[in-house]
Amino acid sequence: MKGIRDNEEKGSKPTMSEEDFRFLCSVIDREKEFLNSVSQDIWKTPELAYEEFHAHDVLTDALTQLGFQVEKHYKLPTAFKAEYASKTGTAPVIAIILEYDALPGIGHACGHNLIAEAGLAASLAIKEAMDADPKLEGKLLVLGTPAEERRGGKIDLLEAGAFQGVDAAMMVHPSKYTSTFPPVLSRLSMNVDFKGKEAHAAAFPWEGRNALDAAVAAYQNIALLRQQMKPSNRVHAIITNGGAEDFNEPHRLNQAELSDLIRHLALSKQSTASVIQTAAMKFTPTRRKGYRV
Repeated sequence: MKGIRDNEEKGSKPTMSEEDFRFLCSVIDREKEFLNSVSQDIWKTPELAYEEFHAHDVLTDALTQLGFQVEKHYKLPTAFKAEYASKTGTAPVIAIILEYDALPGIGHACGHNLIAEAGLAASLAIKEAMDADPKLEGKLLVLGTPAEERRGGKIDLLEAGAFQGVDAAMMVHPSKYTSTFPPVLSRLSMNVDFKGKEAHAAAFPWEGRNALDAAVAAYQNIALLRQQMKPSNRVHAIITNGGAEDFNEPHRLNQAELSDLIRHLALSKQSTASVIQTAAMKFTPTRRKGYRV
């Protein structure tokens, strides 16, 4: 692995030599069938957040087979860590992140089985590079992080101290293009209850207050506010309950999961209130400990 070291000695930005690149690729190519089998196993057995016991066992067994020191059920029931240190030093500590939870109803449509496979491949290549060049000092930490799609598994691990002492952490996510600096989003969710007044929609609609109309108006108004948001911001909503029989004015509607609502939305609190207060309602942010809306 002399290419990276030679460039560092010259004072230029470290780059990978063609020789180093071929070496790393050869390591991954050698184990490609094994890596693919792990990915396919996880793909065929999708598990939701904090239920990834099969994926946990598949990945920890694979890491053990590849020569890592593995700790199962690390701080969380379906999390794990695997370590490999060079013979000459344990710093810096570089973490490779693996995800493996699935989505409700659509399995691994987000490709977390590929995240796990790519993380395994990268970890193996780095491990063998450390073995090939004793001057590559440091410790490789492979972290299995459950519950990315729901419930914030990395947040729980962070609060439990799993990332303590890590100098850099990295992960790859499948996409239609390759980028080393993708956009990064944090997510907050909230539930909004719209409460109306029941009435017969055909006979006495004027006696009612339609909670569904209020929710639809709020949904559309929030969408219109997107043009004032920064391009990096995202806001999405779903209506989880649109009412009962169509001859009644809906009495109650729950508009849930204003998901991907990140901390610095262009929506001010006053704008949000004016958008959603079209009917008597209950506004309940759903946030994790330590978050501020």
